[in-house]
Amino acid sequence: MRRPGPRDGRSEARRSCTAGALPQSSLRGTIARVQYPRDLLGPECSVPGYVLLGPGVRAYVQFRGVLIAAIGTDEASARDALVAKVVRFLPQLLVMEEIPAVDDVHLVQQHQGGSELRYFAKPMDEPRALLELDLGLDGALLYREADRRTYAVVSRGQDGMPQRIRLGGPVHGDDGPRPLPIPGRTPSPERENALRKDKAARIRSLLRCPLCRGALSLQPFGMRCEPCARDYKNCGDRPVLTVDPAYDPTPRDKLVSKNTYGPQVLELIERNRDGLVLDMGSGSPSIGFYNVVHLDLSAYDQVDVVTDGRRLPFADQTFDAVLSEAVLEHVPDPDAYMAELARVLKPGGRARVDVAFLQPYHAYPDHYFNMTKSGLCVTIERAGLGVLRAEVGEHQEPWVALGMLMAGFVHGTPDPQKRDALMQRTIGATLEQFARGDGSGFRDLAPEQVERLAAGFSCLCEKPVAATTEELREPIVVITPPGTEPATLPSVQATRPH
Repeated sequence: MRRPGPRDGRSEARRSCTAGALPQSSLRGTIARVQYPRDLLGPECSVPGYVLLGPGVRAYVQFRGVLIAAIGTDEASARDALVAKVVRFLPQLLVMEEIPAVDDVHLVQQHQGGSELRYFAKPMDEPRALLELDLGLDGALLYREADRRTYAVVSRGQDGMPQRIRLGGPVHGDDGPRPLPIPGRTPSPERENALRKDKAARIRSLLRCPLCRGALSLQPFGMRCEPCARDYKNCGDRPVLTVDPAYDPTPRDKLVSKNTYGPQVLELIERNRDGLVLDMGSGSPSIGFYNVVHLDLSAYDQVDVVTDGRRLPFADQTFDAVLSEAVLEHVPDPDAYMAELARVLKPGGRARVDVAFLQPYHAYPDHYFNMTKSGLCVTIERAGLGVLRAEVGEHQEPWVALGMLMAGFVHGTPDPQKRDALMQRTIGATLEQFARGDGSGFRDLAPEQVERLAAGFSCLCEKPVAATTEELREPIVVITPPGTEPATLPSVQATRPH
């Protein structure tokens, strides 16, 4: 395909764009006037190239060692999208310095037609990595962390929030062995299969019937509880131990949770490398650990045991540690959930439990409760566990909550023009508008997003007519201070429902 060159006779207004950030009010007009990214970025920017991608066209340029790319239906729309991206990130681009790739660590990406692209890791901090990720079109970016000798891959989740996977970094700062992952870093497929079988055998001896807590026997189809004569079938090679016999454990059409383990969780896993750690609601982790039992509602690749979330299918006092990350807000009875967690935890064992606070509604299978720090501590203590430390994790910092809400407003606004208008707002002007009680521009959300981002809910309730006084059992006990007469009760016997 043709590669058009830079336009001649650029106006002084276009050349002046390279002197600094464009005012927000002029962004839309600039996109309409500028024909090529080079008009904004100057001679350091390459001329656009074009590549066919299925039904669309990708336009790209190179600027200070960074690939900037966008997709359109044809060359013209792809070029316009590329210009719009450059305008959007122009302030960062103009102050961005070129970073050479100094290591031979690279990521190989296979493209249609058999061509390979190799992306070499560059030393940078996470904000720069996110910038390069957003400038390109790839789903992930490999980089070397500037403040250490470790490598990380950064990507964005479906909600637009950044996700980082650190590769091979020691937990305690030493070079000691870590729990053997499955299937990562095992020496051979044969060794991997042996580890899987050994892990499955260790887990099998701990399993119990979720209905009666009876021991389970191995069967060709799965497992059987002899005391209550209940059969449990496998999904693949994973036991499916559910209260509901009709439960479907297949991951088909179900939301996949791929949250990675943070350093605090990895520390707990490593501390119990010779024991067993239960991950309640593990989702589909990118790497499975030999000493971690991955429990989830679906039979994802790394999941060891499938449950329907009602009762844990394990014997009492089984695990040296328990993890519960981003699960507690999704259970309808947090007290019952925590009681089960405490039941399977060994005396002296530790659990790491986190919960959503200022997070929008995110359902899988549903979202019931957000909690304050005090609420989380009370819920843990009601289960008989002692709180050693309550804190804000690195994935729970205030900017994460703010980003979720802002991304929800932007991505939840169906009208592209109104969505663009939200992107151009400044924080100060928005706060002044809210102080006036003016919500215009923020009321154009899709209906499902209104509930997802709501500040609260109101509910109108009604007591059933069938609940008459004759059906109520427990009398009300009236306690009066010493030396005083009891209050006069109505002639009808006052009672309280059970």
